[in-house]
Amino acid sequence: MSDQLINKHQEALDFANGIIETIREPLLILDNDLRVIRANRAFYHTFRADPAATEAQRIYDLGNGQWDIPALRTLLEASISHNTAFHDFEVAHTFPTIGHRVMRLNARKVYQPGHRAEAILLAIEDVTIQRQAELERQSLLAQAQRAQALAEEATRIRDHFLAIAGHELRNPLTTLLGNLQILQRRVAPALEDRDQRSLKSAIDQAFRIHRLITTLLDLAGSTDTVGGDPAEPVDLCELAQRLVERTEPLLEHHTIACQCGVAPAIVVGDALRLEQALTNLINNAIKYSPLGGHVQVTVERAAEGVCVQVSDTGLGIPEAAQQHLFDLFYRVEHGENIAIEGMGIGLYIVQQVVQQHHGSIRVVSAPDEGSQFIMCFPPAPPPSA
Repeated sequence: MSDQLINKHQEALDFANGIIETIREPLLILDNDLRVIRANRAFYHTFRADPAATEAQRIYDLGNGQWDIPALRTLLEASISHNTAFHDFEVAHTFPTIGHRVMRLNARKVYQPGHRAEAILLAIEDVTIQRQAELERQSLLAQAQRAQALAEEATRIRDHFLAIAGHELRNPLTTLLGNLQILQRRVAPALEDRDQRSLKSAIDQAFRIHRLITTLLDLAGSTDTVGGDPAEPVDLCELAQRLVERTEPLLEHHTIACQCGVAPAIVVGDALRLEQALTNLINNAIKYSPLGGHVQVTVERAAEGVCVQVSDTGLGIPEAAQQHLFDLFYRVEHGENIAIEGMGIGLYIVQQVVQQHHGSIRVVSAPDEGSQFIMCFPPAPPPSA
């Protein structure tokens, strides 16, 4: 062999050795008897092995027999006899020098530089951290699924309780209110002032309990997603006009009007919940105008979609409080001399309904300048031809 060929052979060998030693993952080169021809520096470092106890040894005899695995034997022997490669074979083992590890193996047949003899290149990757992370992820997922199941069961129990409460509490209370009102009409003129005040107080408190029960039932309903409810075309202009006409006869110190800039104003959703949201906004506008005033309901098309605006001339809302308006149980403080009854649930319900209908809501207000609440919803798609 000429010096030139020897030099080329040495250059090729040096090149191959440089690649093997540069690779950070442990590598083994095995002959056809599955004896170690050589291992790279990463192998010795990872497994804290000694070259003298590694080279010329069968792979199954390394360490404490950690590679003597029936499935691995099958893969390596198939690689020799059928010239096949294998990928991503994982071994979980407690190694005597590094403890429990999960190793991913990849192997293929190669030719040794300068020899005709075949060899098997076995690459070893430590995937212990990845497997631990996957186990933790699965554990967290299982915990989340259990928590969801418990939450769903709690929701089912809550809904069952509220259904009973709605029947067992609200219905008798309605009868009680009716009888108290009949009694008030029949005998109130003959009662002394003190007794009239007591009767009126009883009626007022019964109404208060009735409103409380209704609000709690509304709150429970608002937490459900709209996906399970009927999705139907709803004309917001017709809805607004109907609610204004229903409210107007009940007002003593307020006026209310409805203006439709576009008719019809069709969206798709749950008519009862949309009515619930708009009713809450109208009631709020009246409640927070304790000295009376005008409430305006306007329906129009805007860039955001079909919008319903409820405006009042009441107390207004400080800017610092506006970011909390839709928080559950949040109530705006208007000073010691102004007491507004409520639980801080109405606007939370409004926001829930709006979100369930993929809409948006915003408020424009300032103290002593009234408030404007604007709900916007995606318009219904045009009917197909």
